[in-house]
Amino acid sequence: MVLQILRLSPNVFEYTEQFLIALLDESYACRYGTFLYNSERERVNHNIARDTVSVWTEVLKPRVDFTNANYTPLDDTILPTTAARNSELWRTLHLRYLPRRTTK
Repeated sequence: MVLQILRLSPNVFEYTEQFLIALLDESYACRYGTFLYNSERERVNHNIARDTVSVWTEVLKPRVDFTNANYTPLDDTILPTTAARNSELWRTLHLRYLPRRTTK
């Protein structure tokens, strides 16, 4: 859903699609404690902060590919359309490992 909103209002997000993909990848990679267990309470009970680093320390480092050059802050609420016709396959994510065709 976040990607659909990003596509409909591309200038109101400070971060890019690559940022969302990086977060998704890290949520499955288990390299950071941020996505371990089911809640903050469980992370505290298992002392995750002592043994791991937060994903935010890495992902929020300044990176050109994560920053939207066209970002314009908006003081209003974004009201996304939920019509199915506006939804589309997240090609950048789901098709990223397909070989690219080269034109000859």
